[in-house]
Amino acid sequence: MKHDELIRKQIHESIDESLSHLDARPSLYDAIMSQTEGEQKVKRRVSFGLVLAIVMLLAMTAIGVAATRFGMLEFNWRQRENEEYLAHILTLDETYENEYVSITVTDVVFDGVQLSLAMEMQPKPGCGAGVYVYPEMTAMVNGESLPVDLEGCRGDFFSGMWSPERDPGMLAFAGEYGADYVILRDTEESGFVYEPQTGEVTWTLSLHILRPVYEVEQLESGMTEEVEYDAYVKRFSDAHKNGTILLESYGSPVEYVYAAGAPEGMDRLEWQRMPLPEKMIAMGAFERIDCVQVSFATQSTELIEITGDQIYDLGEYEAELKKLSVSFGRMDYEIHVRKKDEAAKTAGREAADGDLQLDFVALVQGCDAQPRMESAYPVNENPMNPDPTVKFVGSYELFGELESVTFVPYYGGDHGSRFDMRNRILNGGAPVTEQQKKEALTIRVK
Repeated sequence: MKHDELIRKQIHESIDESLSHLDARPSLYDAIMSQTEGEQKVKRRVSFGLVLAIVMLLAMTAIGVAATRFGMLEFNWRQRENEEYLAHILTLDETYENEYVSITVTDVVFDGVQLSLAMEMQPKPGCGAGVYVYPEMTAMVNGESLPVDLEGCRGDFFSGMWSPERDPGMLAFAGEYGADYVILRDTEESGFVYEPQTGEVTWTLSLHILRPVYEVEQLESGMTEEVEYDAYVKRFSDAHKNGTILLESYGSPVEYVYAAGAPEGMDRLEWQRMPLPEKMIAMGAFERIDCVQVSFATQSTELIEITGDQIYDLGEYEAELKKLSVSFGRMDYEIHVRKKDEAAKTAGREAADGDLQLDFVALVQGCDAQPRMESAYPVNENPMNPDPTVKFVGSYELFGELESVTFVPYYGGDHGSRFDMRNRILNGGAPVTEQQKKEALTIRVK
């Protein structure tokens, strides 16, 4: 694909993604609930000025004419009007340079659950094939290490990034990256869950910088139906044997590293336990240039946590709010549902079989919000022997102060994706019924 065609495609996709939720903003809560009282529904229009502003912003990003400094409000631009969010932005502007690359960690913000980070990375003139940068984040509280998970990113923070960028889908970002990390804890009942922090947290971002020793080649396209998997993998292992680094079409060396396997004489289990950068070095294809560490502390954060012991009647089901966690930028919830009569088929069994005919739409009041993740599964996450109880979990990004949230149940023929159902409710395609209004779970925060 030609460069200008790629840019147009990325602008179009970015606009679609950015505007997809604007007709279903949760701030229409009042209009929705008033509709159930027989009042006329108010439809909010998206102004042409707003659309034009978003289009111009995305277009500038796509052609590399972005702001001179890529900070938190360029990464999380929807938070520009959230005063509490603005007050928690920590400016770092920590810069590292060598002959290959210049890296600046600009801003971070922590809302008690999620740490967001903005970063710039630009190649130096004459850097040749460039360098591979593998980010790793750790967190400590009172000297104790906490498990950190990468929840989302702009750029490949999962397996590393090239500078100059080799991923065609990332070229439009012009070296401007960001990541969202969360602190988790392990539970015997349901695996990993979020672990909110209200005190000071010390974070360390380690940037492993590697330089390719072999010549670097990159596939023009990924695996297709016409190519067998074994033949596809063999291309990577053959490249290593011939002293060449072969990258996937989007620039990742992961397939190459795992196709090559453990170096001769190295224990296979030891190889499997090694972090990706150490594997890349051990196989002889890369060498370490540096490991840069940026450490900082985030201060105490106010969190509202609500747990309830009230049972909500949902016809053949019953629901219990297990947890609602709210900060200035995020809302997380957990609702447990089970059948009143479990003699035939439990809710957990229905969920494991894909037959559960119950779901929820979350509607917030007091601010705008954006769904980040929503899911439902048996509490023990065991599809072979599922727990009778189903756990509904979700995370929302908040753009202001949350007053309350209402979970509206829907059933049977109306069952579908939450996004579709939310759109239908907000746009009048699926009006809230008297049954839904009666069974809705409304949680007051303020």
